[in-house]
Amino acid sequence: GGGESHCPRDASYKDGTLQVDLMGMDGVIGVQETEEGWLALVEPRVTMQTLVRATLPYGLMPPVVPEFRHITVGGAIAGIAGESGSFRHGFFHDAIAGMEVVLGDGNIVTATADNEFSDLFFALPGSYGTLGIITAVTIRLVAAKPFVAMSYEHFDDVLEFALHLANGEKREDLDFLEGIGFSSSSLVACEGRMVDTESAQSGIFGDVRRLN
Repeated sequence: GGGESHCPRDASYKDGTLQVDLMGMDGVIGVQETEEGWLALVEPRVTMQTLVRATLPYGLMPPVVPEFRHITVGGAIAGIAGESGSFRHGFFHDAIAGMEVVLGDGNIVTATADNEFSDLFFALPGSYGTLGIITAVTIRLVAAKPFVAMSYEHFDDVLEFALHLANGEKREDLDFLEGIGFSSSSLVACEGRMVDTESAQSGIFGDVRRLN
C-alpha cells in the first residue's frame, strides 16, 4: 500500500503518477467479541505478522494467513491472497466483514456484503486500488491453538496427487493443506492441524511448529 510493493516488477511505470501515502496506517485498532463472533478492526498497512501477533493472545487468528509475513491486509485484499487454510476458508478477503473506503470523489464509505455499497465490497478484491483506497478493514477471526502438527506425503503420480488434495476438504482433522510440485513425478502434500501442546502428535503427524 501507499506506493510500496513486494513485486519484483520494475516500478518505473508509476513515475509521474499521483501516489497516496498510507505509511502511517499500520495499526491494529481493536479485537473484540460481537454478536457476529470475534472481529479484528485494522488499518490497511497492518502486516500479517502484526495481525497474528495481535489476535493470538485471544486464542484467535484470521482464517487464512498468507505465508509472507510482511504482506499487508490491504495488499492481500487488493491483490488477492491465499494460503494453506484456503482449502477450507477461501481467500484472505473471504473473511472480511467490512471495509472503509475513500472513493475517487473523496467520499468515505463503509462497504459490506449486504449494505448499499455491496457492489463495491465484492469488487474490491483483486482491483489493485483502482476502485478506491481502503482505510480500515474488519476481519472475522477463528479459534487458534499454540502449535501446528505437520505431515508430508510424497506422490509420483499427478492425478493421484490432485485427487488427494481435492479430497482434503472432506477431512475434518485438517486445518491446513497445500501441495508442492517439484516435477510431474515428485509432488508433496503438506498437511497440518492445530494442536494444544508440542507433544500432541498422533499418527503420521510428526513435525510440530509453534504458531506465531
